[in-house]
Amino acid sequence: MSTLARIAVIISLFPALIFACLWDSDTIRDEIQARPNLFELVTGHLPHHGTAYYEARVDRLEPKRDRSREETNDLAVALIRLGRFNEARALLKAQLAKEPDRYITLSNLGVLHKKQGDYARAADYIHQALAIKPEGHMGLGDWYEKALAWRAQRESETSPPVENFLGDNYDKQKPSIGRSWPLTGEREEQFDKLQNLLRNDQGFADGFLVMGDFLVTSGDLHLGMICYYRSLQLNHPNPAMVKRRIDNVRDHWREASLRFKQWTSQAKAGKMIDEAKSWLKMFQTTEAKLLGPGEEPDFKAVLAAMAETAPSLPKSWTYILALAIVAGTLTALGFAVLKPRFTAKS
Repeated sequence: MSTLARIAVIISLFPALIFACLWDSDTIRDEIQARPNLFELVTGHLPHHGTAYYEARVDRLEPKRDRSREETNDLAVALIRLGRFNEARALLKAQLAKEPDRYITLSNLGVLHKKQGDYARAADYIHQALAIKPEGHMGLGDWYEKALAWRAQRESETSPPVENFLGDNYDKQKPSIGRSWPLTGEREEQFDKLQNLLRNDQGFADGFLVMGDFLVTSGDLHLGMICYYRSLQLNHPNPAMVKRRIDNVRDHWREASLRFKQWTSQAKAGKMIDEAKSWLKMFQTTEAKLLGPGEEPDFKAVLAAMAETAPSLPKSWTYILALAIVAGTLTALGFAVLKPRFTAKS
């Protein structure tokens, strides 16, 4: 195996988690096994159980007449993953009738409605869940509810939003380049919450915008730019504001005499994101091959199987690794704000 392939395998063994706060019997196990890397988080290089995995779970659990509470919840989550929302809703509603104060059931109903695009109802279920467990999933507190409420508000407004999902004015929160704000205290806590939010919702355009602002003000311009491009890719409702932020970073690079080919351009960011999608497809294909009667491979097993036949590192990943290598040189030349950080605080 080549050196670059080995690096790719090492990187792939520490990915972030799935795309929504759905709770089933795999949730805690998957979170323990999935260790986030900031580059993987912003590009979407995340493990996610595939269709075959959930079809196998439905085939195993649906015929059972004596399902436990946990098995019923697992079946409901699998049905949500497969887009069989009416059947999942019926199961969860029946569970809620038996136990009206169960956090997991209310939370899963919230995610179900989110996936259907009913953000107002989703926010209501998450609000009820938080009344039972105020810290929420992964310590997010009310951030997930705020993200849902922000999206619900977009459904009723036609003008571009002027505030992010946390209630901060975009213009007042415009990141300043040239002065790096350290991630300490309350700012560090907010950054950790933001990472967890994006681990659970990779389709939230404003979340990536806010993450971009955090990274740029912390000196991580390259990763910040990827976040801005992802925000545009996800159809942020205020694209003009996002583009102004992108132009701000470009102007800084131009003034710093950084050659264009060293910039993180939209084309480079797009390629990294596409490669992450290809990686996920390979992950799910490998997972499907490992499925068998009574066998539900976890992330660790799938990643180990992928490591056996690891391909060469894609060119854009080589580009990112090269940035890390030359970061020290850029810092020595007085461009410390260009230094990318590739690891997230745990």
